[in-house]
Amino acid sequence: MGTRSRWILVLLACVAVPLLLPRESTALNLVDDEELTLDLTGVANGTYVAEIINEESSDREDTENFGPVLSLSRLKLSGGYKDVGDIKIQIGSSDGTMRLLDAVASLDLGSPVYVKAGRFKPTVSPQFLIGAPNVYTSNRALLNALVPGRLAGFAAGVDTDLGEFSLESEIGMFQPDATALQVSKGHLLTARTLLGLSMGLEFHVGYAKRLFGEGTISEPVQGEAGSTETRATSVVPNDSPLDAAVIFDKDDIYAHLEGVAVLEPAPEDVDTAYGLHVLGAYVLGPDGGINFEPTVAYDLTDRVNTRHRVTVGGNTYFFDSGIEIETHYEFTITDRPNPNDQQTKHGIFVALQTVL
Repeated sequence: MGTRSRWILVLLACVAVPLLLPRESTALNLVDDEELTLDLTGVANGTYVAEIINEESSDREDTENFGPVLSLSRLKLSGGYKDVGDIKIQIGSSDGTMRLLDAVASLDLGSPVYVKAGRFKPTVSPQFLIGAPNVYTSNRALLNALVPGRLAGFAAGVDTDLGEFSLESEIGMFQPDATALQVSKGHLLTARTLLGLSMGLEFHVGYAKRLFGEGTISEPVQGEAGSTETRATSVVPNDSPLDAAVIFDKDDIYAHLEGVAVLEPAPEDVDTAYGLHVLGAYVLGPDGGINFEPTVAYDLTDRVNTRHRVTVGGNTYFFDSGIEIETHYEFTITDRPNPNDQQTKHGIFVALQTVL
């Protein structure tokens, strides 16, 4: 059987399999009673990637990338004890290597106060806080490269619902290097406030500041599906990212506007680094049926290189089964500091995602 025939069968399976699955996807309940719950969930995302990269500089060669990749796989164990707290342990891979992503325990100190400790996402960027299976496009926002990724530490906060609005505030302290515990690396202080209104609007402000440390460190985050580039979140002594976002999420409409600025740029940055993410999505179709969600997004980052990215496409959901087909086109322009050194990239991503 030829390559083309195999991929025709894969595409047919993408359409047929969701129609044969149960109409509702639920986690595997290991323990479920009035006091204690323990659930096991998983997600897998296989993506066919087609990229054409054109280089304006004569020193660089044009490239083409075609082929399937397992862009995401996760397994999460989560549980909670009533009025006490909860735990989450998650392993996963986006590059073929399985690693520990999250290991966090939360303790309720009496509503609305909580504390948590372990390895988890600092609450600086709401876009980065979106779970991988729920990201609206094939790749995360470019501004993720300007905020800290998963780190070891602890945080304390309040989360209260006051009827017409809700308020969440959190402050955390993290070991800024995810690979080693070294006092010389200092600490990463984070703070975040989220105000939610009953009409579906949320206002977010987040901040991170490196304290008492020296040296350059980095923490890898989820890369782009099938991309030949490695994206990483860098936290260096002078980095102080300030993030602000406005989110509307009600009924079938989702809109996200977020910006981040590095207030104290690193020595290698000529100017202050910044990023912007704008996204809109709307769900079409009946509840519990086959739904299509057209999506459009624009991303901008300026840190050494200036990058613009436009994403259009959509996601198809089948009967609340946990099966999703994602189809997106990306057009990216990267301007490098040297004259006549621009890169343009066209990317098509077709993914089948399963959440169990």
